[in-house]
Amino acid sequence: MPLRPPDSGLPATRTDLEIALLERALPALPGPSAPRPAAEGRGLHVLVVDDDADLRAYVRAALEPFYRITEAGNGADAFGKAARLRPALVITDAVMPLAGGEALCRALRADARLRATPILAISGERGAVAGADAYLPKPFTRTQLLQALQRLLGTAS
Repeated sequence: MPLRPPDSGLPATRTDLEIALLERALPALPGPSAPRPAAEGRGLHVLVVDDDADLRAYVRAALEPFYRITEAGNGADAFGKAARLRPALVITDAVMPLAGGEALCRALRADARLRATPILAISGERGAVAGADAYLPKPFTRTQLLQALQRLLGTAS
């Protein structure tokens, strides 16, 4: 459903609005040849994106022994953090305020520096998220989460 009258110069759909918000969140960054930050302490860096703070805490507790974790509460915030941190993997909820998981996936895939980043979509809603590499339905166990990350990263924790 259009969000604007024709020829108004405003975003045409909710997706256009989400992409516009994500583009605004992106800071000016060096080109695709910029190196990823060096690993410090625990393994690879994982960005966890969900508007539910309790779920983010659950995922953090499950993954922190093996991965470095950064959290974001929505897709717009997540895109800015992904652009700065260049995580090894992004875990995203499908439905969030400002920009959902599908818009985040599209923005990550459109960015030359981030398009190869594996994305695990998690959701209580039925079905996969377009643009994600894998899907894990809520509720999920710690073991299911770790196995999904291992498959996507080709690692064993």
